[in-house]
Amino acid sequence: MNTQVMTEPIAISAVDLPWPLVPLGRVIQQRKEFFTINDDQLYKRPRVQVRVQGLVLRDEVLGSTIRTKRQQRCKTSDFLVAEIDAKMGGFGVVPPELEGAIVSSHYYLFELDRSQLDPEFLHYAVQMPDFLDQIEARGSTNYASIRAAQVLTYQIPLPPLAEQQAIAMALRTAKTARDASANVLEQTRELKRSLMRHLFTYGPVSVQDAAKVEVQETEIGMIPANWKMTSLADFARIGNGSTPKRDNLSYWHQGTFPWLNSGKVNEGRITKAEQFVTALALKECHLPNVPEKSVLVAITGQGKTLGTAAITEIPVTINQHIAYISFFDPPKFAEYAYYYLTTQYENMRKLGSSGGSTKAALTCRYIKHYPFPTSEESVMNSIVSKLRVVDQQVNYAVSYRDASESLLQSMLHDLLTGNIRIPMSLEVYA
Repeated sequence: MNTQVMTEPIAISAVDLPWPLVPLGRVIQQRKEFFTINDDQLYKRPRVQVRVQGLVLRDEVLGSTIRTKRQQRCKTSDFLVAEIDAKMGGFGVVPPELEGAIVSSHYYLFELDRSQLDPEFLHYAVQMPDFLDQIEARGSTNYASIRAAQVLTYQIPLPPLAEQQAIAMALRTAKTARDASANVLEQTRELKRSLMRHLFTYGPVSVQDAAKVEVQETEIGMIPANWKMTSLADFARIGNGSTPKRDNLSYWHQGTFPWLNSGKVNEGRITKAEQFVTALALKECHLPNVPEKSVLVAITGQGKTLGTAAITEIPVTINQHIAYISFFDPPKFAEYAYYYLTTQYENMRKLGSSGGSTKAALTCRYIKHYPFPTSEESVMNSIVSKLRVVDQQVNYAVSYRDASESLLQSMLHDLLTGNIRIPMSLEVYA
């Protein structure tokens, strides 16, 4: 491998490793091979995911649609680094399905010395927090980009090649289990979404009997013909809260009453709080006393938060970005309404974006007049019971996914630091 000029490497850890800690420049070298795009040819383009999530296919396009005609071609097992996104984990090993994919000069391609470094081992080694710490320490002081020469200074542990391959195989097995558990979770969540659509369209009847149910067209879609369409305000008190001034310690210091911001609605069922306000804040700051078994809806929020519904299992107060729906008869309506409003997420978001403002938002007025289908109490209870069972399955799937992720991260740390060694025969090191 050619010798390249490198700056002084950064030590990444004081942990005693059973193998050498080496700069990448010892086992990779940059490859600069640019070519000119052919307008009549199809080209694959990769997307380098941040947070060290690897590389995936972004698209496949004709050369005539590519403005920058000077490009680089990826090869399987190359180490690809995004100049701008590297500090956010924008790098990874090129998988076989991206062989021949093209990238611009804003990406660095490095070829591995396969006699010293296994590509799959590198894939896992760069996921270690210590590796990203090095990039953050060495990035430009002016903006987020890094330089190719800096990549060569970043250090990784380097076990013998056979042990690298054994480590990679063990981590691949753990990752496969993690991915399978994540897939089970998504399938269970999709089952819940499908069941909710069915229950609020036909009621608590079997799929086979759904065709026998007479339905009526409403502003929220089809519902059983014998259900009533009302508004949430017919059954509940509705309002929002505020954020007490942070610089007034009498509102926050030694507060004991749970206060929620809009991010909490993403938890679905709220059983605890991270922030607390004082009795004085409750008195002076337009903070409602929201009882348990109230439904909350995010009326503003970044990303996916707007329109998300949750139900409280404890008394709380809230900020101005949440609407509370406190039912006059909680046992009859609260959980039913929580599940129903969960099905209305997309509609809520459309409502929040249709007001003409540059910032999407709902209002308490919208919530008060929002359509609310009701039926006999026994029917609503049956819907809630069925969805509770599915919720329990979702919780099991979440626990399994989290345990699988924890195991993978634990193995990643222990195997890459040598805390756990994979038994190897003496011949391996010969």
